[in-house]
Amino acid sequence: MPAESKVRNLGIVAHINAGKTTLTEQVLFATGRQRFAGAVDDGTATMDYLAEEQQRGISITAAVTCVAWKGYRLNLIDTPGHVDFTAEVERCLAVLDGVVVVLDGTKGVESQTETVWRQADARRAPRIAFVNKLDRDAGDFGAAVQSLTERLGCRPVPIAWPVQRDGALVGWVDVLAGAVRGDDGRPLEGVVDLAAARTELIEALADLDEEIMRAFVEERDVPVDRLHAALRRGTLEGQLVPVFGGTALRNRGVDALLDAVCRYLPSPLDAGPVRAPGPQGGTQTREPRREAPFCALVFKTHVDPQEGSVHLARVYSGTLSAGDRVQRAAGEEPFAVEGLWTMHAEDREPLPRAVPGDVVVIGAAVALRTGDTLFAPGHAIQLEPVQFPRPVLTMAVEPRIAEEADLLEAGAQALARDDPTLTVTSDPDTGRLLVSGMGELHLEVFQSRLARRLGGRARFGRPTVACVETVTREARASAECRAGGEGSARAVVGVRVTPASGVARVANALTQPVPEGAPVPELLCELEARLRSGLAGAFPVVDVFVELVAVDGDAAGDAGDVLFLEALAVACRKAMVAAKPRLLEPLMSYVVTTPADQLSGVLADLRSRGAALEAVDSGAAPAQVTGKIRLRRVLGYATRLRSLTRGLGNVSLRPCGFAPCDEVSESSSSAPC
Repeated sequence: MPAESKVRNLGIVAHINAGKTTLTEQVLFATGRQRFAGAVDDGTATMDYLAEEQQRGISITAAVTCVAWKGYRLNLIDTPGHVDFTAEVERCLAVLDGVVVVLDGTKGVESQTETVWRQADARRAPRIAFVNKLDRDAGDFGAAVQSLTERLGCRPVPIAWPVQRDGALVGWVDVLAGAVRGDDGRPLEGVVDLAAARTELIEALADLDEEIMRAFVEERDVPVDRLHAALRRGTLEGQLVPVFGGTALRNRGVDALLDAVCRYLPSPLDAGPVRAPGPQGGTQTREPRREAPFCALVFKTHVDPQEGSVHLARVYSGTLSAGDRVQRAAGEEPFAVEGLWTMHAEDREPLPRAVPGDVVVIGAAVALRTGDTLFAPGHAIQLEPVQFPRPVLTMAVEPRIAEEADLLEAGAQALARDDPTLTVTSDPDTGRLLVSGMGELHLEVFQSRLARRLGGRARFGRPTVACVETVTREARASAECRAGGEGSARAVVGVRVTPASGVARVANALTQPVPEGAPVPELLCELEARLRSGLAGAFPVVDVFVELVAVDGDAAGDAGDVLFLEALAVACRKAMVAAKPRLLEPLMSYVVTTPADQLSGVLADLRSRGAALEAVDSGAAPAQVTGKIRLRRVLGYATRLRSLTRGLGNVSLRPCGFAPCDEVSESSSSAPC
């Protein structure tokens, strides 16, 4: 097992169809992990192991593997590219140290590229870019590099890319080596301005290294090792992005990319200590050292039909072996680790011991959840959990046979445990099962997976928009509940709701003493639950600060706790009415691409849906339209767009907030707008 300095934890991210899974398959082949490179189009890609992935030719879930390259250990995660599965990218970025961003060389930066780039920005993850598909006639390395600057605002530094001539790849540009060579090893002339490319590289590195600056001014050569060191420093500090090019399908540029991952992306030691809030304020840290107390974050769980629960975790400090005891939360009993494995797509491989930087599967009898921190007993720490976006579409699910309702709910809940952006609830009026997700494709995949688990014994409703509620002014209300008539046990609860943009949280604002035994913690937990399910009705609440301001009465025992919770429910309803609630629906940011000759029809259709147009680029190939639109106005739009554009149009949607519901559609138990 290599030392921590030789470990790289990296994710491969991209817009859908940029070729990231194909690149991952070539990495598996190049590193000797497997004897052939699987093909996405043939359904033979190792990392796309779900049946739904193989059928659709897209990645749906993040897949983990571990490979070796020239003495380095690379823990690699291939992430989905479709916007409906962005949460998979988010939870993986939470535990990764570096990122490879794949661009389609015929299109450059696309909408989902921007999304994953912002996610990496938020995590301050160093990046390398790989421009793919440069074997195609429309492939343009220079244009893709320029799009990195224009759309992402970064400083790309081209390092190496293939040379195309007459529709064929004939050579290779290596700026660091100062050479352009053909496949036969001979110099190639006139295909690229190598002097200009090398000057651009030296200028970028001169800003980071005084010795390189002096050599540049004095027109002296700079040792390649010095250039590598400056590139590494600039990458780790986020000041520049090394850019490589190639074609994953033809296995060109993969070796150079792997070398760059080892040279420029951070090790766990470079990433430094992980930080968490301290129990008495301040900050706790865990250094990436084997002798430090054990600490790990569970970032993904799923249920394997054969193996049971699979808990994927990143180890940040200490060591872990099967049989060791760990804790999940302060106050909980420690539990034993029953097994330890590395993952290769869907296969497990036994691991004797995990050390800082490892990404492992932890076997445990305890049902772990995404976001759980595991730590050595007596060394409590709570790492920041991953925050997931709120679902935007809801679909009703019913069993074909009433007696199978419990089986249906169990299957749906199992899939929701795998995916934190899926929520499963019951309609309070009809008892129907309601499943909410991030988009139409997300719910289609859920439907397919659940039907597969149940042998098709389920009926699915039409997806409708999942609305939320907020308040427009501050309000306070209290309620009293009694166990019987006058003189019986009583419970009084008061709450205050306040508009608060961007947050939805609960606080204890009690200023007066409360009766002994009053269930204050339970009341706060109930308020948290009501934020998610509705303070006064069926709609989750956003942009609101809820405070518990009064607890009084003499109700006691279990019956008294129930009485306090009833008083809380009444107080919440009264406070929401007084605060003038407003119903909101999801607002989506869209990017539509279309052949230029179909642009006018696409624009007319978007306007008929009430879309706000922010930019129209008719000079691009294909033409591109960006803007915002209410989600309910684009349900089924992808099919309509294909019809308008002879199958050549494409739309990408991303949640970007909420807008007041100005229209009300047919009522439904799943509460559409």
